Amino acid sequence: MSTSTHVPETRRDSALRVGIKEGLLAVVVAAFVGWAIYDAVAYGPEAERMTRELQGEYGTISAPASATQRGCQGSSKPHQAVYSCSFDSTLRYEAVRTHYDAAFANAGWSPCDQVAYRGGTRRIYCKDTWSASLSYPAEPMGWTFVVELTWGLEQSCRRTTRCS
Repeated sequence: MSTSTHVPETRRDSALRVGIKEGLLAVVVAAFVGWAIYDAVAYGPEAERMTRELQGEYGTISAPASATQRGCQGSSKPHQAVYSCSFDSTLRYEAVRTHYDAAFANAGWSPCDQVAYRGGTRRIYCKDTWSASLSYPAEPMGWTFVVELTWGLEQSCRRTTRCS
């Protein structure tokens, strides 16, 4: 007959187990912080360059003559860049879409998709790995419509260079 005896855990054993857990947590946190710093240093400049390129590309796409530009802004973070402009207009969506279909086509873009957007419509265009959208909500949101050019955000434009 065999008898087993239970040896109680000592304070030293317990402290060692807690120390290992804390050490592993510190390694994981340090690895994540290191990756985030590397990602920003390695890919941040490319995203900033892409924002400037999107702004230049936006300059090749004319807005409807009767639309008033409210403002433009660009931003980036590693792997993503955005340049967008908002407009006021009395034009209905169909007229704005017809204008931008032609303007984007003249600049080498293709329509890729059209989806519901805040009760209105968002039309998506693709050119290489860039995407653009014409967002026209049902109710004005301080603006009538927005044109946004992006890099690294629209999945459908990453898969193919021509979507239509």
